[in-house]
Amino acid sequence: MVVGALSPSVIEKLRKKHRIQVESATVTVTRREVHHLRRNAKATRGAALTDADLDRLPGILAAPEAVLFDTLTEDSLTYVFTPSPPNQRKGKIAVRVNFTDRLKLGDAVRHSITTNSLRSAGYVDAANLREARYATLLGNVE
Repeated sequence: MVVGALSPSVIEKLRKKHRIQVESATVTVTRREVHHLRRNAKATRGAALTDADLDRLPGILAAPEAVLFDTLTEDSLTYVFTPSPPNQRKGKIAVRVNFTDRLKLGDAVRHSITTNSLRSAGYVDAANLREARYATLLGNVE
């Protein structure tokens, strides 16, 4: 499912600062990943996104508080947002850039598709998002 797009400014900063050529602006998520986001282990510790935040994924991706580049993985962006309702933690959405997956697209044959794939999401302490591993592309983490 298409849930959003990388902004032109994020694409440009990835190209200029990190020498990453984005193949497509599209951000996608599979049903399998949505189920993974909501798994019991994550929900039990209070890290799974609420239904309210899942419903607003396109809006969060379109207007995040910050976009961070993970310098350790070098292919992942972290979108930062305030949870709904606001609390002491920050929301984060991890998007793998130029992720290639093999999917069935209507026929029985699997096809390779490259998009920017939403791979993880949850709630974390803001301090975790200020670690040295993250380079800020847009906004800031308060």
